[in-house]
Amino acid sequence: MLHRLSSKWVAPVIAVIVTLGVVFAVNSTRAGSAAQARPGPHAVAAAAPTAPPTQIVLAPTDGAWSLAFSEMSSYTSKIDPVPVQQGTSKQFGTPERPRVTLKRNLDIAGNQLLDAWHQRARSGDPAARLTVFLTIDQGGRTFKYLMHDAWISTLTISGPTAGSNQPPVETVTIVCEAMFLQQ
Repeated sequence: MLHRLSSKWVAPVIAVIVTLGVVFAVNSTRAGSAAQARPGPHAVAAAAPTAPPTQIVLAPTDGAWSLAFSEMSSYTSKIDPVPVQQGTSKQFGTPERPRVTLKRNLDIAGNQLLDAWHQRARSGDPAARLTVFLTIDQGGRTFKYLMHDAWISTLTISGPTAGSNQPPVETVTIVCEAMFLQQ
């Protein structure tokens, strides 16, 4: 009787297991195709178009040359407040000249141009003061600055590390009398 009872239940149990397996397989296939049709939030973020890279270009107003830079490290325009003799309020002090620090990979032509400009400033040559445009293009948004009477105050070349494929980096700090955003 135990043998008949177990065989009586075995067939329906096997049928239920097979049915559940088929249902599970069909649902897994549907879920997989739905996941491909509707990507999750991570897939959408990865597929989003990327903005064009930022471009930084320095050129004199006469257009005689132009140099591309890979990074604008800083722009500083500063006025130190000075205390007033009476009371505790502060007045505007003497402004420091605006300065911009730019970086680029070292190349011969660019280095020769920047070095000649810097050497003119070191020797006190008035021709070292140039009026230049600094153009920053950030994926369709362009900022164009006019740097009046600009000259290179610091020129630094950072050498590569042994075994590295990275080129040396040239860093320039440009000081000017005034800097204006052009419309």
